Amino acid sequence: MFSDYKKILFFSLVLFLSSFFCFSVLAEEQSGSLDVNYSIPGQCGNGIQEWDEACDNGVNNGACPKSCSASCTNNGSCGDGCTGDCALPVVSNIATSSISQTSAIVSWQATDDIGVSSVEFKYGTVYGTYNLSPASANNSSASLSGLTADTIYYFQIIATDTSNKKGYGYGNFRTLVIPPDTTAPNVYNINVSTDITTSSISYLTDESATSEIFYGTTIARNLSAVVSNSFVLSHSINLQNLLPNTTYHYIIRAADSLGNTTTTLDTVFTTRPDRIAPSNVSNFRLSTSTQAINLSWTNPNLQTMPDFVGVKILRKVGSYPTGYDDSSAVLVYNSSGASHVDSPVSYNTHYYYTAYTYDSSGNYSSGAQANIISASRIYTPQEVTNYYISTSTGAIILNWDNPTAQVMPYFQSVKILRKVSSAPSVYNDSSAITVYTGSGGYLEDRNNLVLNQHYYYKIFTFDGSNYSSGVVLNIIYNQPRNSEICANNIDDDNNGLVDCADSACANLSICSENNCSNNIDDDNDGLVDCLDVLDCSNDSACRTTPPENCSNSTDDDGDGFVDCADSDCTKICEQCVGVDCGGDTTAQCSDGNDNDVDGLIDFPIDPGCLSLDDDDEYNPPLTTTSTINFADIIFSVGNGQIILTPHNNTITGLSDFPLTISFPTNKIILPIKNFVLKVDGGDQYNFVENSAGNLFTAGISFPASGQKEAFLEISYDNGSFDYIRFVLESVGWGRVVDDKNNNLADVSLTLQNNAGDIINLQTYGQSNPLDSNDGGFYGWMVPNGQYKILASAEGYYTREVGVFAVGNNIVNKEIALVLEPLKLEEIIDPNASLGENILNVTENLAEKTKAWAEMTALGVKDFSNNPNVEQSAQNIVAPTAIGVVVASTLPFLNLGNLLALLRLLFLQPLLLLGKRKRVKWGQVYNALNNLPVDLAIVRLMNADTNKIVKTQVTDTKGRYAFIISEAGKYKIDVQKNDFVFPSVLLKEYKTDGQKMDLYHGEIIEVTEAGAVVAANIPMDMVGEVTTIPWRLKWEKTGRIIQKILSPLGFLFALVSYYITPKWYIGVLLILHVVLWFLFKRLAKPIRLKGWGIVYDADDKKPVTRAIARLFNLQLNKLVSTQITDKQGRYYFLAGSGKYFITVEHEGYETAHTQTIDLQGDGADVIEEKVSLHHKIDEQTPPVIPVISDIDIDSKNDVLEQPNLIDKTDKEIKPPPPENNNIFG
Repeated sequence: MFSDYKKILFFSLVLFLSSFFCFSVLAEEQSGSLDVNYSIPGQCGNGIQEWDEACDNGVNNGACPKSCSASCTNNGSCGDGCTGDCALPVVSNIATSSISQTSAIVSWQATDDIGVSSVEFKYGTVYGTYNLSPASANNSSASLSGLTADTIYYFQIIATDTSNKKGYGYGNFRTLVIPPDTTAPNVYNINVSTDITTSSISYLTDESATSEIFYGTTIARNLSAVVSNSFVLSHSINLQNLLPNTTYHYIIRAADSLGNTTTTLDTVFTTRPDRIAPSNVSNFRLSTSTQAINLSWTNPNLQTMPDFVGVKILRKVGSYPTGYDDSSAVLVYNSSGASHVDSPVSYNTHYYYTAYTYDSSGNYSSGAQANIISASRIYTPQEVTNYYISTSTGAIILNWDNPTAQVMPYFQSVKILRKVSSAPSVYNDSSAITVYTGSGGYLEDRNNLVLNQHYYYKIFTFDGSNYSSGVVLNIIYNQPRNSEICANNIDDDNNGLVDCADSACANLSICSENNCSNNIDDDNDGLVDCLDVLDCSNDSACRTTPPENCSNSTDDDGDGFVDCADSDCTKICEQCVGVDCGGDTTAQCSDGNDNDVDGLIDFPIDPGCLSLDDDDEYNPPLTTTSTINFADIIFSVGNGQIILTPHNNTITGLSDFPLTISFPTNKIILPIKNFVLKVDGGDQYNFVENSAGNLFTAGISFPASGQKEAFLEISYDNGSFDYIRFVLESVGWGRVVDDKNNNLADVSLTLQNNAGDIINLQTYGQSNPLDSNDGGFYGWMVPNGQYKILASAEGYYTREVGVFAVGNNIVNKEIALVLEPLKLEEIIDPNASLGENILNVTENLAEKTKAWAEMTALGVKDFSNNPNVEQSAQNIVAPTAIGVVVASTLPFLNLGNLLALLRLLFLQPLLLLGKRKRVKWGQVYNALNNLPVDLAIVRLMNADTNKIVKTQVTDTKGRYAFIISEAGKYKIDVQKNDFVFPSVLLKEYKTDGQKMDLYHGEIIEVTEAGAVVAANIPMDMVGEVTTIPWRLKWEKTGRIIQKILSPLGFLFALVSYYITPKWYIGVLLILHVVLWFLFKRLAKPIRLKGWGIVYDADDKKPVTRAIARLFNLQLNKLVSTQITDKQGRYYFLAGSGKYFITVEHEGYETAHTQTIDLQGDGADVIEEKVSLHHKIDEQTPPVIPVISDIDIDSKNDVLEQPNLIDKTDKEIKPPPPENNNIFG
């Protein structure tokens, strides 16, 4: 940020050293002295002859023997020569009386031999200075008032006689001391005037006092105090940035000049409520676990919605709640958290949730919606036991035992069906009759029974989700009963149970399951091992455990696996939508799956995908009617007062800033069934009609980062559907930093208009002034116009960021503050030595010089960014300033001295000013404002065939690069909506600031394979002005001046050597030449290599068509994939972070690099050399670790992998050419 000022300091140092050497030479070659002539007048009338006086005999010392100087006018007459009135008046009996803190009386007696004509009394607080007159006085006394307590007053009495002779009397007195004031000020007439976010507290004190108000939302009054240090009687304090409809406690503290303090009792006031609906929650997500639904969401940002109080979540079955007060819905949550587990819920039930945010004024949002089907029961219900059937008069009687809680913890009920001639097939057999539904264990069936009819019953158990297979009983109604013979395989008693299955045989040894784990039906009852509950329920092999609850962090079933790690939960994940059980975290738009089941997969095929990183394939159904238009949507911020203008169907705002989306009711011509806003397919918000009935509105927030796709969707009562697509885009907040680019918190920032007046943002629901947050961030969204920012922080110079234009309603400038050095009096240590203090003062002066240079550089930057500054002023001010310096310096130098100075000016370092640095990528950018153009399609084309060779899409910073596999002629084509290529504005320019090698559609001739094409490509905005930006004009002018000035020192040295051919001047000339070529070389940008290479570990030859993958170590995600070219090269561009690379090729072991640490380095090209080792056994392929299974230490970011990067000094054959970069 401060590189410009550092350059200025460096150049200033060069000039300083040059001047030092110059004046050293001048001191050796010249000699002379300084003659100082001055004249100081003497003091006449003091009786002393001094300075320019010829004589001075005093006022009353008689005649002057000779003529005095013209300035001496106090010459007396010769001799005393006294005749007539020769006596002076006498002032005597001087006395003081009635002395108080503010008054006194002075009396005296004035006499003269002839008579006193007048008496004059004067006084003052400094001895010898009598500049005050009394309020009343006569010839014998004076009354003094309005005096200061505890002060010495000096007075003079002058008595004048009739001959105008004067007599003098003098004296002094001290006024009395005021007793110490121990009475504190009295605070009264307290008045409080409140608004929505402000409060004004006014009051009076009975003596001058300062003001302090401590306030807060509790009696602890935890908010900062507001202080006024002025000593006044009438006080008024304004409290700002308050929350609406909130009660605040406050106390007033008043202190007088002596420190006497009064503190009032705790008092409260309540701010007025607002009527602005809050923004909805975002990222409202649902997932299922056993008999529970997990809810999570992101609350509105407190910096943009400080009056947020909580979230109210309602739940219904079958449809969404109609509003936050829907009495038919179930309240599942009402607090300020960001997650909740709704439990218990029924299995396999479709639940609809709506989350409403509410603020301190009781306003509710329109509601964020989500729905989900709860998990189905995946465990097979257990059957009833101990069942038997019998007949009685008019009825068939069934008895059974329901499953116990240990065997079937989710048992709910039993359903019994009846048929004639055959058993019912399933629980919903339509040919059967339902004779019982309930949780009992006994039934008397009397429903239309027919004598001697054979009836079949089937008993099903139900666990809330699933039915059991059922057990069958049959009987002939009213047939005589026989006793069951337990080993003849006949149902002797006609109860539907044969032999050991009949309870009559239960106690026989042949009917007992002796071994519960041999997979044999030992008792021939049709139930094997643990299914024979009667015999094996207590056997250790058949003890059951509760099922795994997938969201309670407990190993419920005791199998050693918790929650989603348990295979039971994996089954749930496979059956239910929304449950996160870990595994692959690849974005939906690059995972190869049709996630939204529309027949289209991934980016760019699926229209629901914005990029490969988009984690949502959603796009709405095809519209069946077209009645709504994008132009009718109203996007607003600032309590709906600031209307935003979309560009290319994209709405831009500050990250997490509240956004209101409205649609006029008169633009909807069909009756509405459902009107929602879907953001990125995951968030759904309800539109509600406002109180005026003219708008449907929904309140949301801009995305936390980047872009999100949004759909306004309307379902009509007639079954038709319509939608509008647009994009929400967020930009970062403004930042306050110091000279080391560290974020500064608690910086007070005030937004002003062009005239410097503070802008009232309360109407827009924003605070002004405001403090930067803990991260140093701040921001406003305001009407477009011209603004200024005043930034202040303790220990830093206050900075006014000059007038700047806002055209996108966003104020998010980066503001740099300069640390204010300590004052000299704070630096000097009285206990330190003189040398230490000199060192401290020197360092302090250096710090101040640096700080002043920084402030000057920032001031120049602000001045140049001022849209109102006329360019003519820039053409006048700078030359005038230079002219003043030159004009004030030249009179002190003659031609010889000037030449001696100029030959010592080493101006070669000027070549480094504006030095460009090559980077390993090209950039597509806006030619007018120099900003990068993201998502531009860049195509490398064969110039001869016009076929596309490679295609890339620029990243968020407009970057791209191509590695050329074959020599030939190429050209580049760039496409981006609302931009034109090639640039007309910059068609005559090859450089633009730090950007080199500007490309305008020319043929690129590549002579060797492996060249990197990374040109900087400017594009013009459609319809923008065609005036060349001033930055380029200034750069061109600066380059010309640089080329003129940099060799001047050499030319002056050459002239000096020609005039005076001395050896040391010749050495100086040679030094100039050496420095010229040195700095010329340093100023030339270095061509950089921009690729990595994969080679065979044995023969060091490049490996072609190897698959190289770049992974983000911290996120454990695939970033990019490349296939190496004929020379084994690949190209990865990565931002700040930690990465590693894997390389695969048939016949080689998979290679993994060590951690590539780019943290804090910004974007860079990865240039790792990776060696591949041949497989030892081709029959046994190596085990390649799955990326999702790699265990990463999130704190240390250490990936334990073998180091396969070649560290030898052996040359890789063939070596990649180092000089083939084209424009890079």
